Amino acid sequence: MNALVWFTDNLRVADHPLLREACAQSQRVEAVYCFDPQNGQKNNAEQVLCAWS
Repeated sequence: MNALVWFTDNLRVADHPLLREACAQSQRVEAVYCFDPQNGQKNNAEQVLCAWS
């Protein structure tokens, strides 16, 4: 089984109960986070985009 974990405002993974459950019960886990530049400063948005490039 595959799982999809949708992150909202918190990107912490060490104590994320749904992520932990997905990892325990699934062969493959995909994580999704939609960054909204209106919620952060422009410089932060550019840093996040560069980190994922």
